[in-house]
Amino acid sequence: MNILFDLDQTLVDSVALLPYREKRQWRTVMALVPSITTFAGVPEMLDCLLRAGHCLGVVTSAPRMYCEAVIRHLGLAKYFTTIVCYHDTRHHKPHPEPVLFALQQLGADPAQSVMIGDEDRDIAAGRAAGVTTVLASWGITSSVTVQPVVVCQTPRELVQFIVLTSAHPTMN
Repeated sequence: MNILFDLDQTLVDSVALLPYREKRQWRTVMALVPSITTFAGVPEMLDCLLRAGHCLGVVTSAPRMYCEAVIRHLGLAKYFTTIVCYHDTRHHKPHPEPVLFALQQLGADPAQSVMIGDEDRDIAAGRAAGVTTVLASWGITSSVTVQPVVVCQTPRELVQFIVLTSAHPTMN
């Protein structure tokens, strides 16, 4: 299975940087990267999914310099086969282009893929791309109105869903 993750508030807790990102104060954002942490259970989740043979990627609306700095700081690069950032596509989430571009890079079938995120735009992009959508509720900072296929409260619950879906692909 191909599993795509949003970065901020899905894999990493970067809510403190949001005011600076909204104002495009990138020097401040980059200076604060060392304060970013993964959510509890995320490294173990990524480890488990990778060991199980799943192909992992990141699809983010963040610029590459920020995304790569966060991933490098947290030692997460080893998990991801592809990383799609803001400037990699003409259209951005909620448009399906970033998700489809990541799948193209992986040589992946949307029917065998999952998009995990914390916001409407993540779920809408995944849905429009034809992938299974999962809301990662552990990082939600705003209300979500677009219905995902499933809501996971913890990274462990997400692993359980992926294991179940992989065993029964018709559940997608």
